[in-house]
Amino acid sequence: MKTNSNAIGVDIGYGYTKVCADKLSKAFPSQVAKTRPRGAFDTHSDAIIVNDQSFIVGDDIDNIGDYSVSTEFIGTPEYLALLGRALTMAKAPCDILVLGLPPSLYDEVRIEKLEKTISETKYQTGSGNPLPVPGIIKFIPQGAGIYFDYIWNSPQRNAQSKNGNTVVIDLGHYTLDFVLFMEGRYNAGAARSFPLGISKLLNSIKLDFAKTHGVFLNNDDNVMKLIQEGSYNHFGRTYALNIDLLMDEYMNHKLLKSIRNYASDLRESIHKSVDDVVIGGGGVHCIGQLMNQAIIIEDPQMSNARGYYQYGRRQVEASASIKTERPEPRACAAA
Repeated sequence: MKTNSNAIGVDIGYGYTKVCADKLSKAFPSQVAKTRPRGAFDTHSDAIIVNDQSFIVGDDIDNIGDYSVSTEFIGTPEYLALLGRALTMAKAPCDILVLGLPPSLYDEVRIEKLEKTISETKYQTGSGNPLPVPGIIKFIPQGAGIYFDYIWNSPQRNAQSKNGNTVVIDLGHYTLDFVLFMEGRYNAGAARSFPLGISKLLNSIKLDFAKTHGVFLNNDDNVMKLIQEGSYNHFGRTYALNIDLLMDEYMNHKLLKSIRNYASDLRESIHKSVDDVVIGGGGVHCIGQLMNQAIIIEDPQMSNARGYYQYGRRQVEASASIKTERPEPRACAAA
């Protein structure tokens, strides 16, 4: 059997892209900018080339400007450029790539189209070297990665999951996603997505900051300092902001209200109790200390990517086991 590097999990989020593979766990900003070479001395060796179009991605874009992706970027060349950068991070070519889609976008037609687009895309590094795409591409619902990360890191939780019901809350940049696993199986009918990601809180703080101080606050790192410390320093000046009312509005009137409504819908639709509520996603860094009714997974920002990677590994191992018992051409594609 091959090494763990056969699989790579990539969680392409609106704020950050998270990548997990063998001995790899890293995130970079989901920022993309097209580049136009203007001569031999103006090339970008760190660029990602997608179908002959060159892009600068992630941290490399800082000296160009802010090119954060929009809510409609899935499947676009910019989306593919983020994926290309993620693929360059793996230490060895991978056999299987696992990605996620928001539950509201998770359907067979869209998945088939995305898999075809990714597999037919020509990727190159900035120096022109081909970048191989894994032969197997899988999409699973966002939030399912958090679930797999949660149960597969504990033999006890893995065993308990076969007989229990677990709700996963994925707090992302733009969306708040809910998924339900009943006795270890994904319940597609119970999945929900709401436009209540952490950007709602960040934008309200930025707006209040501008009203209070008369300057715009565009740096999310400084917003995080306001949330966690109440102030931040910039060029020798301290900026402070009381965000208690904004936090209360977001937590109690948006986030927790949506969680309560979802729980009420579950009680009415499946008539079964929920054993565990697990929360993950990059937004947990902002409000995790206030979530006392859920299990906060370790390193929540990377949780989906870790779960995608673990899912991919198990797919590879299952296909290798099938090959050992009965060799078949491309057996792992059906795993």
